[in-house]
Amino acid sequence: MLKIHLDIGQVEMKDGKPLITGNRLGIDNLLLQLRGKESASPKHASLPGADGPNPQLSSGPKSLVVVNQGSYVDLAGTQHVNLEDGAWEMVWRSNARAGALIVAFHLAEEVKRNDAAIPKGRFFLTFPLWTSESLLDLRDRKATRKKKLPRLLKGMRVRFA
Repeated sequence: MLKIHLDIGQVEMKDGKPLITGNRLGIDNLLLQLRGKESASPKHASLPGADGPNPQLSSGPKSLVVVNQGSYVDLAGTQHVNLEDGAWEMVWRSNARAGALIVAFHLAEEVKRNDAAIPKGRFFLTFPLWTSESLLDLRDRKATRKKKLPRLLKGMRVRFA
């Protein structure tokens, strides 16, 4: 099961962190059940891996169930997002230490709140994946760099204009 909250809007970086500014569209309580043994229906939304130039890197399209359509609030009240023909896949790029979990849908109608919008049509979400080994390696590399950082910063002079 995946419980998803989407926060959509203009993104700016502040202090090294993404910050959503301006009008926002928050879609809450989207709940998906991924079915690992069932292939997706023939009319599933196209997936970038299985339906792309390197389908051998994909797990193939798998079935999913939208347990709860997401919702958002606009001036007319609570609105529901109509996601159809859902499917999911895992994609592992050649010689890469990471992959992606991708869920795809057809969005039956535009979802809009003020200036923030998702147009109708194909809609997909991507989540990064790592193997246990690559994740441990990345954590070790990060820890090593953090240890070196104070020594590197000590020798630097920073000038602010």
